[in-house]
Amino acid sequence: MSTSTGTLPARRPLWQEVALSAAFTVGLAGVGVLTSILGDRTVQTENGARDLTIFCFLVIVPLLVARAYPPGRRRWWHWLAYELCIVFVFTAPIPLVYLPWLIVTGKSRRAA
Repeated sequence: MSTSTGTLPARRPLWQEVALSAAFTVGLAGVGVLTSILGDRTVQTENGARDLTIFCFLVIVPLLVARAYPPGRRRWWHWLAYELCIVFVFTAPIPLVYLPWLIVTGKSRRAA
């Protein structure tokens, strides 16, 4: 398949896509754990660790959105919806699982 940025590689087998996506998600979870530990040790407020972790993901998620959706398919509500998922902590797994899946599979790029 050819796009304006070049040719897209053939899709990987499903097991590789699942493994890469899971590894990506585990890496993001690791960043969250390390940020939480850092926040617990450095920020002296009651919710310091949680707030620092949320802030960290508020910075990371837009980078993931930019990578997951090509410029032609990227909409303003993608940014807003995924950021709101991070702000409401119980929905944070949605962008931390779904965006890596989009990046690994390239579904949005293939649809563009």
